[in-house]
Amino acid sequence: MSRDPDKEAVLTVAAYMPSIAIRVGLSYLRMKKRANKAAKRFYRELVRNGVPPGDARKLADEYIAALSLRQWAKTIGGDDLPFVGGMFGSRSH
Repeated sequence: MSRDPDKEAVLTVAAYMPSIAIRVGLSYLRMKKRANKAAKRFYRELVRNGVPPGDARKLADEYIAALSLRQWAKTIGGDDLPFVGGMFGSRSH
């Protein structure tokens, strides 16, 4: 019985996908946590150096928004994707 190389490739990818997805997800969450901490430090430094709190908050929020998956999806034209605006509702920033 011969094995189809295409089927084998699909099965191999399918076998590794859960662990890859978990690794990527955990890496993203760690990166997001570090970014939130950095944004808080950034905000405090701005306020300490005389920037009005409202302006400092906007700048810190923009810093965090750079890591938003929703923003990335919108940037690459994913407005039709369900998680960007359909299924979970749209957010206005």
